[in-house]
Amino acid sequence: MLLLLLSFLWGASYPLIRIAVRTIPPASTVAMRVVIGSGLLVLLWYRQNLRLPRSLSVWGRLFVQACLNITIPFTLISWGEQFIGGGLAGILNATPPVFVALLAWIGTRHEPLTVRKAVGVFLGIAGVLVIVGPSVLLDWRRYGLAELAILAASLCYALAAVGGHRLGTLPPLVSATGTVVCAAATMVPVSLIVEHPWNLTPSAQSLGAAVCLGVFSTSAAYIVYFRLLSLVGPLGTASGSYLRAGVAVLLGTLFLHETFTPSTAIGLGSVLAGVAILTTPISRGVCRVSVSSR
Repeated sequence: MLLLLLSFLWGASYPLIRIAVRTIPPASTVAMRVVIGSGLLVLLWYRQNLRLPRSLSVWGRLFVQACLNITIPFTLISWGEQFIGGGLAGILNATPPVFVALLAWIGTRHEPLTVRKAVGVFLGIAGVLVIVGPSVLLDWRRYGLAELAILAASLCYALAAVGGHRLGTLPPLVSATGTVVCAAATMVPVSLIVEHPWNLTPSAQSLGAAVCLGVFSTSAAYIVYFRLLSLVGPLGTASGSYLRAGVAVLLGTLFLHETFTPSTAIGLGSVLAGVAILTTPISRGVCRVSVSSR
């Protein structure tokens, strides 16, 4: 249920970003999003009498997590969605599980690339390719840089999922608050220096979308995200990107009038099958493996 909730919160962000960047530049959109999100998270942290970390090494990891999970990918996605639809962005951003599996296999060895996981990754990627279709893949002159930006954001998410697992000793609200606060401290100066937001005239729709991004797709989503990391690990958490691709396509179709074809439905079925294989635990007789929330 947490994976489904996170998939909806982040899947809805793609059409919201598409609306926000119509009149608000990418860095300013991200800055508004993280300022609102960090404000709400700090309020929740204060009401629950939690303590933020005092260790500089922990704050260093939170800052790296903020760069990989928020600052860089949010900016890349917001820039890319100036040129491509929210549904397509969500589909292209469904690749973190592949990067996580390869990184875990090549580098960390934390989650070995078993046959079962390989099948799940294959089904997910096959579904993504069916949804995208050959015409979009071949039209790099029109979409190339924007699509590469979304894929680069996916790599950042994969690195964040692997590194964020090390923050499992912290309460999810503390991890989320520290990460989003670091992102806000980074993105506000960038927005002020690069885009001069005081000269903007954003529409009411763009402002409303930015507020929704801050409340739901940032503050609420990151509490769920760090909770999931402690429960199912990096690959299980990143596999939610398959589900949020489906959410992005459906919401883009309903509210942004983006195209929904039979191939999209077939691709989504393959995506969901891949998620089920990657995230469903296997019972091994009388031996049960439990994962504590720490």
